[in-house]
Amino acid sequence: MIRLNVFLGISYFLGGYLGTLIAIPPSHASPIWPAAGIALAGLIVYGWRVLPGIWLGAFLIQTYSFMDVSSVKTISDSLLIGAIVSTASAVQAGCGAWLVKHYAGADHALIIDGSIWRFLGLGGLASCMISATIGIITLYLMGMANEDDVSFGWLTWWSGDTIGVLIFTPLLLCFIGEPRPQWRARINSIALPLVMLLLIVAALFYLAKNQEQKRISALFEERIHLLHNALQNDFNRTIDINRTLKAFFDSSSKVSPAEFKTFTDTIFSTHKNIQALEWIPRVTAENRLFYEQSLGPSFVIQVPDATQQMYAAPLRAEYFPIAYVEPYQGNERAFGFDISSNPAAYKAIQAARDTAQTAMTERIHLIQDPGNDPGVVAYTPVYQAHQAVDTVPQRRQYLRGFVASVLLVGNKVNEVKNQFKHLQLSLTITDGANKLFSEAAGNTLLNPDFPRLEKTIQLQVADRNWQVTYIAKPQFYSAELSWSIWWLILGSLLLVSLMGLGLLMLTGRTMQIEGMVKLRTGELEKEVAERKKIIRQRNDHNKVLQAIVSTLPLADVLELIVAIAERIYPDCLCSILLLDGEQRLRLGAAPGLPEFYNRAIDGVAIGDGIGSCGTAAYLGRRVIVENIKQHPYWRDFAGLAEQAGLASCWSEPIFSSKEEVLGTFAIYHRTPHCPSAAMLDEIKDLAQLASIAIEKKCSEEQIIQLAFFDALTNLPNRRLFFDRLEQAITKTLRNHAGSALLYLDLDHFKTLNDALGHDVGDELLIQVAKRLKACIRDEDTVARLGGDEFVLLLDGRENPETLFGHALTVAERVQSMLQMPYHLKGYTHHISSSIGITLLESVASQGMTPGELLKQADTAMYHAKQRGRNTISFYNEDMQLRADQRLILEQDLRSALSDGQFCLHYQPQFDESRRLIGAEALLRWRHPEKGMMSPVDFIPVAEETGLILSIGKWVLSEACKQLQKWPGLPHLSVNICPREFHQTQFEANIIAALKDHDIAASRLMLEITEGIIIDDINDSIAKLQALKNLGIEISIDDFGTGYSSLSYLKVLPISQLKIDQSFVRDIGIDPNDAVIVETIISMAKHLGLSVIAEGVETAEQLQFLNDKHCKGYQGYFLGKPVPEAEFMQRYLGI
Repeated sequence: MIRLNVFLGISYFLGGYLGTLIAIPPSHASPIWPAAGIALAGLIVYGWRVLPGIWLGAFLIQTYSFMDVSSVKTISDSLLIGAIVSTASAVQAGCGAWLVKHYAGADHALIIDGSIWRFLGLGGLASCMISATIGIITLYLMGMANEDDVSFGWLTWWSGDTIGVLIFTPLLLCFIGEPRPQWRARINSIALPLVMLLLIVAALFYLAKNQEQKRISALFEERIHLLHNALQNDFNRTIDINRTLKAFFDSSSKVSPAEFKTFTDTIFSTHKNIQALEWIPRVTAENRLFYEQSLGPSFVIQVPDATQQMYAAPLRAEYFPIAYVEPYQGNERAFGFDISSNPAAYKAIQAARDTAQTAMTERIHLIQDPGNDPGVVAYTPVYQAHQAVDTVPQRRQYLRGFVASVLLVGNKVNEVKNQFKHLQLSLTITDGANKLFSEAAGNTLLNPDFPRLEKTIQLQVADRNWQVTYIAKPQFYSAELSWSIWWLILGSLLLVSLMGLGLLMLTGRTMQIEGMVKLRTGELEKEVAERKKIIRQRNDHNKVLQAIVSTLPLADVLELIVAIAERIYPDCLCSILLLDGEQRLRLGAAPGLPEFYNRAIDGVAIGDGIGSCGTAAYLGRRVIVENIKQHPYWRDFAGLAEQAGLASCWSEPIFSSKEEVLGTFAIYHRTPHCPSAAMLDEIKDLAQLASIAIEKKCSEEQIIQLAFFDALTNLPNRRLFFDRLEQAITKTLRNHAGSALLYLDLDHFKTLNDALGHDVGDELLIQVAKRLKACIRDEDTVARLGGDEFVLLLDGRENPETLFGHALTVAERVQSMLQMPYHLKGYTHHISSSIGITLLESVASQGMTPGELLKQADTAMYHAKQRGRNTISFYNEDMQLRADQRLILEQDLRSALSDGQFCLHYQPQFDESRRLIGAEALLRWRHPEKGMMSPVDFIPVAEETGLILSIGKWVLSEACKQLQKWPGLPHLSVNICPREFHQTQFEANIIAALKDHDIAASRLMLEITEGIIIDDINDSIAKLQALKNLGIEISIDDFGTGYSSLSYLKVLPISQLKIDQSFVRDIGIDPNDAVIVETIISMAKHLGLSVIAEGVETAEQLQFLNDKHCKGYQGYFLGKPVPEAEFMQRYLGI
């Protein structure tokens, strides 16, 4: 294990080292990182145990790549970067190996194209993002890479790792991959071509790199000479300034401070990088006082102490104080400073004095510079005029002083460099051991294989020789390096990796073909062996399917299936059990099992642990019991099984097309036995055939049920009933027996359905069906024709003499049974029925059809309803005549409205002073054949057929139109029928009519009977209140004849009570009617309601009503209903 880790660690290091040879700064990312492929291959083959070796190898190579030993901090940073990046590399290899094993396959040699592509995507493209992302982020956070380098560095890192994986992982797997035979067979076809291609790419890279190195080096030489010449020229100009100042002092025996300032200002205008220009006279001890006095009270020759504090210079033979300094600001400390107190400056002025040339100091501390930046001073001697200075003694004797240029080297160099920023060079200037200028070149982060560009050149400044070292900045490489080398190598390596993938696919397909050939050969051998079996199975299945589509009973088909199973497996005994509606197993077919056993299990309830079949049917899955004696499912049947000689049993549930359990297919063995997969498949196929047979039988029964029975009540429907009615007619003719047909309709069923909902109505119909079935004999028929209509056909066993009584007895029994209370989802409801009866003892001989007989019974039932409902009516010819007349009337009604046959008559209403207070609109029908018809003759039919809604809408619109034409009429009353009032758009129709004719709502009065209101008191109150709010007046018509109650009068928003004419007619004869009328008038007065009496036909009636303080009257005595024109002329004077 240790040796394996060491081997992989060394291999990783060597692979990484090869990558560093072509690494790209600043991230050290390489266009190819062989180590990534080595790590992935090692983890794929050897697993997690080699992860320590991979991490160690990664740490060594990453530390080697990033190590900077310039300081302790840089060393620690390099180690930290190495640790983080090596951890990321190990994690990357681990993730890649896990992904490849789980999704590309760990136990095959990347043969299938899909697995190769998944290897490319998961092991290469996806997992290689880990190291690149963590590494680049680390370098950025550590300051080793800037924002401009992040994107390119990440891309290079990722592509290098990816290419390393795509090339070196397959390459290594050829030698160490599992399974070994398959991988080793690919050494010649994958490994050798990849190695050769890599060698070609390496040679191409080194040739191109050498050419690039030469080009970069030549460009570096060119740039440093350009910058060096600029520096030389700039320092030469500074020396020339000294010579200019010297000439200025040579031309005048005395230069005043003002003249010096004026002269130097012109110099500073073009040379701003000079710290100061100075005049330094030679002062002897004898004339020191003179100089100090002549230069002003602020001038004192001074020197610094150890703390750099200035004090007056002690007595000496001579002094060299700075007498003039420009610019004075910023150089105040230099004024009066004796430069001879500075050894470096004193050495320079001695050299300048003795050579009569400009001399430059070595690096000195400028007295005026608190920052102690590197500074130098150039001194040029000035001698007395007209004196010979050819020898050193002469020069010392006639020395007048020095002019000096004070320079901060950094400022000077930076001014020049700023003009050549594009050169991307850094430099260091030294004067012997003294460093005058140092510019950190920064860590160029080049790979070790690319040389560092650096050169040192001498710079002559006055009498000093400076050393200038030039170094290329990182930006120089990034700007000038031709990335064509790396693009070339990257493209070449990408091509190699793609060729590697192509070779993997090519060899994989070859292996697949070879494997397929072997597999196909084996399959063909099996196919030959199994073809006969398939043909036999197909013949068996076809035989079963033919039996299914034939007219054979289901039991015969199931026995055929069992026989086939027992022929295929002679040692087995089979049975098919069917699941009934009570969740019990019933015998379908089991010819091979003992009869006592079949009887014992027939009717067994299914459940968990109830034998093999009971459990399979209950759980809906296959149950295998290899040993009946030892299995808990058979504890209740073990003795029975032993008696039958059965030792093992497995059961296959039979499913319908809707995945519902229909039964079980069971296989028994006489010895403990475990089924084979082939046997289970065969049994499953046979179970499916059994399912088809069972479902076909069920489908036939369902078709019959749907075709001949009502879906809600399960009673015979109209089709089946007509068939039985025809049989009854035939039987009546043949046997001369009598039969009876009862047509039944539930009274007020629609009211229940609308009030409580259709679900409650359906429940009522179901209970009615059950009660009807209980009222008849087995040979009789009860059927539902639709809605709430039922028919009963009483079988023709009765003599014609007793048939009438028998039919009446059954009808009365039905009514009695149906009147019992119904409990409907929390509601207790009572309902009655109307029954029409027609007898078949005589009509059958007249050739009546079933439809005509049903029509007779329907007519009788309708007659029962007209008699007040909850009654029984026998059919006779008069009923049919009336029914035919009613049908004709209904047809005439449908055309009456469209043909304009309706009209309104108007009956006036008066107060006690015979003043017209309103009128009532009364509907009339001008029948084209029958003349003027009263509403009594056609309104009931209109209500039953629903035509009343259209008629009522026309009446309302016509009345509003008349109100618009008769502005002098106070109000007009319109009668509202029940169906019209209960429709949902009732209020909207009223509002629309008022709006269409632009009349005041208070002029319209609606007359509504008490029965309409009581049907749904809450809904009625809401509707009436809405109308009342609009200003419409509400009158209760025929008051006293219905459900008169003070309880609802108090809450109803009504305006008027209309006393029914039946009370008014007999007020002079019947004292009870007189009391009722008086009571109504008094009650209305106390309730604040107006009263109008209708049907006033005599003066006595009018006088009685007047005496009882009735305020409104209507009747023939005062005025009959008349047409529009007559009403206008007689009552409105129009």
